[in-house]
Amino acid sequence: MITAFLISPYIGLLAGMTQVADGSGMGFGVEGGLSVNIAKARFTAMVSYSKLSSETTVDTSAQAFGGGYTPPGQVRAFRSLDAIDFAFGPSLAFGSAEAGFWLGTSLHTSDKLTDEAGYSLEEYPSRWVFLAGGGMGWNWQKFGLWLFVDRHTGEGGVWFFGGKVKLFP
Repeated sequence: MITAFLISPYIGLLAGMTQVADGSGMGFGVEGGLSVNIAKARFTAMVSYSKLSSETTVDTSAQAFGGGYTPPGQVRAFRSLDAIDFAFGPSLAFGSAEAGFWLGTSLHTSDKLTDEAGYSLEEYPSRWVFLAGGGMGWNWQKFGLWLFVDRHTGEGGVWFFGGKVKLFP
């Protein structure tokens, strides 16, 4: 339970399921943040880096790939991207539980679509997108467990459903 004004840092590990455009896969990342606690409210600024990927199928018959590595037709493909998130949001504590939401921006880099052999089918430019998320967690002394969902706008959209382990040094 948050009871007094306190500034505290935290670090965390993220893992979960991703939905990128029309494919699904896994995501992993690290997060760091700084929280300001006032009574039962907490205001948190956070930065995270995540590696997100999904598996999908693409029709290569309508596209020219300048190397001829991928045969025309439906092929299995993998979309991967790096997301660097900057967000801020409030949360409310009740007992050892806490619920909150955050808004911010995310820089998507190294965003590409590859075939099973690893050849690039399409590369997307780096871009800034809007980020909104929320979650609920349970915090004890120097340790916390959270469930969360993040929504990134942009190229087909990205959903990241997962959990995070937070450590409060």
